[in-house]
Amino acid sequence: MSVRRGGIGEAVRAVQTLLANLTVDGDFGPLTDAAVREFPSLFAPPADGVVGPETWHALTVRLFG
Repeated sequence: MSVRRGGIGEAVRAVQTLLANLTVDGDFGPLTDAAVREFPSLFAPPADGVVGPETWHALTVRLFG
């Protein structure tokens, strides 16, 4: 499942929870978009603003090791 700016719901809440310093409100707005674009710059996936399979993997590995 991919989520991107404009998305709402539990998948967005999960992304917001996995990323640091975000309000967890389930709304993929400009702050979540900026955090998603910044996060992949630390890893291999390109910063395209979409939380796709590679970004989900990187987020969960970061949290759960």
